[in-house]
Amino acid sequence: MAKLLAVASNNDEGNQLLAFAKGKMKKNDTCILLVLERLERKRKEEDCLKAGFATVVEQTNYLSKADANLVEKESTYFVRNWYKFDKAFEKAIMFEGISLGFLSEHGIRIFFRETMRQLKSVKNAVKKEQPSIILTGKNSIAGKIVKAVVKKEKTNVEFVEFESEKSYRHWTSVTPTKAGQIAENIKNLLKDAVGKIGKKEKKHRVFVRGRGYYTQGVKKALGNEKDLAVYSLDEFLLKSFLKPKNIFGFASSKKKLVVKFKKIVQDYEASEIFAKEMQFEGMPLGELFHWKISLFAEKFWPEFAFTIQELRSLFESKRPDALVLWSDFVPFERICALIAREKKIPSFVIQHGIFWDEDQGDDWVAGFAPLVVDCLAVWGPVFKRALIKKKVSPQRVAVIGIPRADFLAEKKFNATEFKKKINVKENDKLVVMAYCSSQQGMPAITKSIAVALHKFPKARLVFKVHPSEVKERYE
Repeated sequence: MAKLLAVASNNDEGNQLLAFAKGKMKKNDTCILLVLERLERKRKEEDCLKAGFATVVEQTNYLSKADANLVEKESTYFVRNWYKFDKAFEKAIMFEGISLGFLSEHGIRIFFRETMRQLKSVKNAVKKEQPSIILTGKNSIAGKIVKAVVKKEKTNVEFVEFESEKSYRHWTSVTPTKAGQIAENIKNLLKDAVGKIGKKEKKHRVFVRGRGYYTQGVKKALGNEKDLAVYSLDEFLLKSFLKPKNIFGFASSKKKLVVKFKKIVQDYEASEIFAKEMQFEGMPLGELFHWKISLFAEKFWPEFAFTIQELRSLFESKRPDALVLWSDFVPFERICALIAREKKIPSFVIQHGIFWDEDQGDDWVAGFAPLVVDCLAVWGPVFKRALIKKKVSPQRVAVIGIPRADFLAEKKFNATEFKKKINVKENDKLVVMAYCSSQQGMPAITKSIAVALHKFPKARLVFKVHPSEVKERYE
């Protein structure tokens, strides 16, 4: 009796692996399908139960809480250090004094975390199930994961050639949504900072870079101050990248930079240091990482270089007195914060979402710490305590409140009136879901919740999508 372990990247691969496995299996053989992409299991489980010959499992079946914590710590380590293993490489990807590797931390975080989860789950699955053979895609992500695992765990593997399929890219909406007023002490915070620079006859110029759901609130709050002149970095970004001179200039310089960065990356990938350091529990990450580092060299780093030059020119010509951002973790904003630090311009981040002191490292909270700006303005004391726990200086965290939620704190919310507003009966129960992510799987999660609530006639689902979402995806 043979035991087959089929490892698929997603549902479509799972279907093809099942069809292949069905033709290969003999009487009394068993098959387990492990779908690596999270949120994909439900549909596959239904398909397999109908087939009656396979058991469907997901990543979490083979990941303990200890494994998940290990992945968080290890992935955080790699996010912050992958470009520092080789000092020559680290130096080579500096551009005008700014590390392109440091700017890439946001874009690499999910890759390392998800890749390590997949590696760990497949490794644990092989160890637990002891399959006679592993089936997986020849050129798929799952296939590369299996290759990395079986180099450590010697197992018989058969690689299946999949039918090619179209891939569709999801583009999120960047349309600003309604924004509330920003608290009075935000204004005071900025006034105190620019006041330290010295009195001027003209208005203090404040550079602002926001994000959809509160950008308008920040601009309005600061614009009401008579001694502040608000300059939108969003508008600069649009105008700068639409100038014909910049379009042609970027196209010309990009070709040279791509050649340069590709050579730097190729040398790094071929080095002994890369082979030695880019491993997770003895499993090589190099082949899995290749597409990501190539994307940096061919696309993102040339864009970062152009943005650095444009922003440095802007800061030098406009000479702002303060900088206000929604985050200093993503590339454009991080460039602004680094240039502000270089030019000794007071800089601030206004908290844009909920976070907590996750087990990601001693001084790390994804999206918030460590800080590049001078000060992070947070909604409440709980967030300040979380940052202090992560070794952020208390002097660099200011509690400013969250005006959008003031009506809750003041107990002004009236459930009866709200139900009337959304046309829900008084005795009906509300189930509220607020999204903290714009991931592809969110519509599937929403659908599952909606289906489950059909069992409760008086339950009504209210959900608020992430500000960067397109509402049509949920209709």
